[in-house]
Amino acid sequence: MASSTRSSAFQSLLRGRSSLARTPQRRWAQVHDVRFLATHHDPNHILDRYKSKLDRKAKEEGHGSVESLKEAYKDKIQGFRRNAATPLTPEPTTPPSSPKSFSAANPPPPPTPPPSPKAAAAAAKSSPSPRRR
Repeated sequence: MASSTRSSAFQSLLRGRSSLARTPQRRWAQVHDVRFLATHHDPNHILDRYKSKLDRKAKEEGHGSVESLKEAYKDKIQGFRRNAATPLTPEPTTPPSSPKSFSAANPPPPPTPPPSPKAAAAAAKSSPSPRRR
């Protein structure tokens, strides 16, 4: 009997140590969200390409810079902006003078005060209660 007790104690020690001797497996694999990478490009790349096209167009037409190209096409640009503006939201011709003038002309209505407890009790007494049959 003593030998069986010793062997079971010895086996439990071995089982206990074997779990300590083993280290858990580490997983280093990473999952990359390629959907994000496929749809979100560098925005500076697009702006740089647009600027280079504007520079090329300015040089082809004999302008020194993009600003002089904008001045040459000023009327055409304004015409496109006028045509693109919808009747419901027209493009402002001049900026508003100040936000204070708008708020002074149309002040917001004053808040309604909450009913007092006495008025609520009086209203409850005066209203007829439904009769039960």
